[in-house]
Amino acid sequence: MRTSNESKESCFFSNLFYLKKYRLMAENIHGEQFLNMDGKSKDAVQKISDLQELYAATENFMEDTKKSIPKEKFEEWEYGDSESYTDKYHHRKFPNEIENSCLVAMLLKKFVSLYDEIHVCDDEEHNEEKYNLRLYDFNNHDLYFSTEQDAETFASKFDPSPYTLYKQENGAWIEQYSV
Repeated sequence: MRTSNESKESCFFSNLFYLKKYRLMAENIHGEQFLNMDGKSKDAVQKISDLQELYAATENFMEDTKKSIPKEKFEEWEYGDSESYTDKYHHRKFPNEIENSCLVAMLLKKFVSLYDEIHVCDDEEHNEEKYNLRLYDFNNHDLYFSTEQDAETFASKFDPSPYTLYKQENGAWIEQYSV
């Protein structure tokens, strides 16, 4: 049986996915400025000091964003075609192709900075890591690992599906598999 911490770990990327989805819905209703981060939200993310706080904050941001969407629109869009709420500002793009909002990007970066069970880094810190886990739903956000085992352990623990694992060979990234 999973502990509550394990449940929160495995829900982090799901909650982040729904946060991105709900922010795109809210953008359709409230305008492009909705995706801008206010100082209060930015400060809240910067003050997060451990993963448990991050999981809770992500869930809170997700729920707050969901509440900003009128119920009738939410019900129409929740299980419908994403184009109905993304096309207004992101014509003919799938949600995974749309750049992460400032909030989603900041939460991903905060996650990388706090997670310390195995070495993981993102584009800004990437150096000698040989494995790349590309997160499809987050505009192909890249996470880098030193070993394939580290990447697989991470993927097993957090279930960031869908993703693709790449290995660096002779200076090129070679796809190993997609999930």
